[in-house]
Amino acid sequence: MGNKALVFLFIGIFLLWFCLPFLSIFLMLFLVLKINFSDKALYFFSLLIALSFGFLGYTTHSINSVDTDVMRYMEGYMDLSRVKSFSDFISIGFLEGDYNFLFRLINYSLTFIFPKNAHLLPFFWATFVYFVSFLTIIEMCKEKSTKIRKERIFVGFFCAIVAFIMFHQAVESIKQYSSVSVMGYAIMLKIVNKDKMTKKVLILAIVSILIHFSSFLLLPILLFYNANFVKRYFWLIFLFCLSVSFININQFFLNILGSIGGNVGIIYKLGEYANYSAWTLGRLYILNLVVYGLTFFVLYYYRKSSDLNSITYVHFLALCFLLINRSNTLNFVRYTICFYPFWISIFLSLFKIKTDKLFQSAIIICFFFFHLYSHIIYTGNAINMELNGYTNAFMDNSIFKILTTSVYGYANYWN
Repeated sequence: MGNKALVFLFIGIFLLWFCLPFLSIFLMLFLVLKINFSDKALYFFSLLIALSFGFLGYTTHSINSVDTDVMRYMEGYMDLSRVKSFSDFISIGFLEGDYNFLFRLINYSLTFIFPKNAHLLPFFWATFVYFVSFLTIIEMCKEKSTKIRKERIFVGFFCAIVAFIMFHQAVESIKQYSSVSVMGYAIMLKIVNKDKMTKKVLILAIVSILIHFSSFLLLPILLFYNANFVKRYFWLIFLFCLSVSFININQFFLNILGSIGGNVGIIYKLGEYANYSAWTLGRLYILNLVVYGLTFFVLYYYRKSSDLNSITYVHFLALCFLLINRSNTLNFVRYTICFYPFWISIFLSLFKIKTDKLFQSAIIICFFFFHLYSHIIYTGNAINMELNGYTNAFMDNSIFKILTTSVYGYANYWN
């Protein structure tokens, strides 16, 4: 296809997207599958699809007085709109001891565009989550074969949208969901650059941590997945993490640091998280860990013959991280929900293993449908609990409610 034809094609797609932002997603995915586009063209499609979900996020609003993350974010946005100068913004940040500086800085910048429209916040961050996730998929699907590359990108985009990225969490757990997406992108870029810590990877890691400080705990995955001691002491590390999974890690550190004295900063947070009782650890969360673990060992078995050594040890450390947090409900639930870059990554890695095609297909299909089912259950749970106080056009859609609530009957067992 010539350059002039491509220009007309992109203009046509943009106009269609402008009129029908969601229906045009199917056309863009079809074109990705059929035409060999450059990375820049794929970035264009990624942005349009991400903006579609951003507009959906824009419709998010509170439906009662429950204190939800969405309400707190929007209230915080309105507070930022009343800050008169950048120096005041910096002073307030230091006084409040805010660790998520970049998140607040971006929101503060958005208030200059629409100072009274807090809906811009879920619009921006939902777009951000999907766009960064698509960039990660594009990086992971850099194949020598054009046909395989197109198919993998199509599958990656489609499965990310319908099974792995939970939209309602992208507009509820905004900070952590956005932060983990950037860390996942940084890890993938490091692997693509032959495990080298480039400036871009380092900057992305810092950005991730400044959006939400919890990603600091994921930093060892980025730094040490290719370390010799991880490979040498694989089973020792795994057994240690499996043992720690029966210990409330927050309570453990609270007992140590609490002896120092005081109830401020990290000690205060550990106390809150160690004794958090508002959430329960449903069976579906544990199943996520089990499925991830079993899938990892398939990847581990075929890592050498399939040239998947680096990505395998990324998932090894990620699995160890989940195991360490398993006995703390708050940590485990939040990280399981936000672990979608790792779900996407290991899913796409399964296409590269060299084994019997029937066995490979069975693993891929089972992994996908498990996460699709999980996605429906989590979303159905959110709808039936009135989204803990918030809703949006996605959740208000009556057809979607019928589809999710028909499956939701099983949620009482799995959760």
